[in-house]
Amino acid sequence: MKKEFVIAHVEPGKLNALVKNIMLQTGIENPNEAVRLFNSGELIAVDAVPDWERRNNLFYFSVTSPGRSGPEWIEYFRNKGTDMNEDAKKIILSADFQSTKGITTGIVVASYENFVDVSSLGIHQEAICKYRMIGLSIEQACLIRDKMTDRKIQKMGFDRLIFLFGDIDNPEGKFSCLGMNTFLGDNNLFGSILAAKDKWQPTKIGFCFGHRDYITE
Repeated sequence: MKKEFVIAHVEPGKLNALVKNIMLQTGIENPNEAVRLFNSGELIAVDAVPDWERRNNLFYFSVTSPGRSGPEWIEYFRNKGTDMNEDAKKIILSADFQSTKGITTGIVVASYENFVDVSSLGIHQEAICKYRMIGLSIEQACLIRDKMTDRKIQKMGFDRLIFLFGDIDNPEGKFSCLGMNTFLGDNNLFGSILAAKDKWQPTKIGFCFGHRDYITE
């Protein structure tokens, strides 16, 4: 087997961050010793404890707003390397975006199978009326994208997380959609505009809403 210098295309800054993380998490102050212990197998990597929980086929976690404006979120995602399409940028920069600071919101993720009517309108109506969830803001969708890595989404059993914004009392209206696809490459945020009655296909989709009893300042 041909031996490959595996870090040939890894940026030095990312290697430095990796070693710093090892030192921080182990309390070892010498970087060479930290690397030696990891390479020798005296230190091993394990999956972090999930920062979400599953109850009754629903997933729960929370996000806290930092006070970023829409343009600041665009710049933040750009610096983070998040791939965004133009519709996602338009939704975040729209007049519907409202910024808050220090507000913690409980998030609920429900799978496609939880819903009878799988149109955008039907999912939104069932989530709010049947499951007593609340609609999310555009800001909260940004917070979820920032918190949930593709790996975390996949460990939940999903390949997509979707956020819907629209008027549930207008069946002929439009819904704005933000979402993230783990199969399109790591760290992306896409946007689209859908008719309220457009139906979603049966795939591994998680639809995100707010927890009615979990909003704190």
